[in-house]
Amino acid sequence: MKQKNAALSTSKWFILMFLAVFFFGSAAAQSEKKRNIEKVFDGKTALWASHRYGDLILRKSNSTQTKVVLTISAKGKDEAELQNFLNQFDVTTNEASNNKLDVQTSQLIDCWNIINGRSTIKFKNGQKFTGIKDFNMQLEIYVPKLQYATLENKYATIRTEDGTAAILEIILFDGKLDMPGNYEQLKLDGKYSNGTVGNFSSCKAELYDSNINFGDGKNMEINSKYSAIKLGNLETLSFECFDDTYKIGAVSDQLNLRDKYSEFRFSGNLGNINGQFYDSQVEALNAGQVQISDSKYTKFSFQELNSLHFDMSFDDEVKISKVGTLSATNTKYTEYQVGGLWKNLSVQQSFDDEIKVLSVGGTFEGMLFNGKYTEVTIPIPGSVKYELSAEMKYSKLIFPENELESTYYKEKEEEISIKGRIKGAGANAPKIEVTSFDGDVRLK
Repeated sequence: MKQKNAALSTSKWFILMFLAVFFFGSAAAQSEKKRNIEKVFDGKTALWASHRYGDLILRKSNSTQTKVVLTISAKGKDEAELQNFLNQFDVTTNEASNNKLDVQTSQLIDCWNIINGRSTIKFKNGQKFTGIKDFNMQLEIYVPKLQYATLENKYATIRTEDGTAAILEIILFDGKLDMPGNYEQLKLDGKYSNGTVGNFSSCKAELYDSNINFGDGKNMEINSKYSAIKLGNLETLSFECFDDTYKIGAVSDQLNLRDKYSEFRFSGNLGNINGQFYDSQVEALNAGQVQISDSKYTKFSFQELNSLHFDMSFDDEVKISKVGTLSATNTKYTEYQVGGLWKNLSVQQSFDDEIKVLSVGGTFEGMLFNGKYTEVTIPIPGSVKYELSAEMKYSKLIFPENELESTYYKEKEEEISIKGRIKGAGANAPKIEVTSFDGDVRLK
């Protein structure tokens, strides 16, 4: 038995040694080669570059020439075959009209399969190579400042430096953006991509399932789906988005939003806002005039607004710490919670809403309300003397009745009509007009 175990141990030892020699020998047999291709051009002011299989880098040149550098690297067992593989590649360039240079590297390969890290690559000329490992192509383009540049890449990085082009267009699929610095005009088309973009004067972005961090800018337009986006401080910003997540600084002038299912968080002050929302979340600090054309199932949270108006609100949740004027043309099933109101409340058509104001300022200017099944609480301070006109059916109106100087009062069954003014109200006193069906209106 001992002899049998010894024989087995010896056999295992030989097998392990064989495997070690085989694998180390295979690794040692791998050789690595590189090949550089350079082309230089004079007088170019525009660029189009389409690249694959590696990073695309746009660099600022110290000269007036445009230099294209393609670096190809790979590993393989047979050095001659590996060199033959590298020799298949070239940079296709075309000097187009208007001093434009076209650069392309992606048109040579017909198909490329990778299994266990080993590539099988077939070229369009029929050449086929197997066993290629760690294949990579890096395209660097050195330019003076261009008028226009378009860069395209897939499955790798686009890296740019500022000062390379007045108008820079990026088209990226399943790759990474590395764009520090400052830019004038940016156009970005990104799918399944991530990365960072520096500061800009203007930017127009089309994004799909991407994660991008932007710096500060003046003007920006975004059309996006399923993306996570961070933005710095802007002057104007326009969105059309679907199921995104945004973290944004300040927007000092105009903000336009059209959204479904997205979340917005603003950490800085905003100018004026125009919006349309469906099942969204909006959290912001201070803003000027906020105009919502249509909103459904959306949560709003604001600190201080000059005014907030809804053309249509349906089953929303609105929280405001302080607002000058709150108004709605048509609202249903929405909850409004206002910490402080200092000018006006105007609701032309309300259905089963809840409007709750915690405090009203001494600068209160008036109220118009027409609703069904809605509860309104707006505690007008005693210092505000106002005129009152109310038409109530199956409703309660709570106000300082002892202070009312009535000019008309009619009560019949469940209907009450009131016209009058609070004692001390002058000719230009605030006007309160209330029409309610099966609701409660509290004015104190």
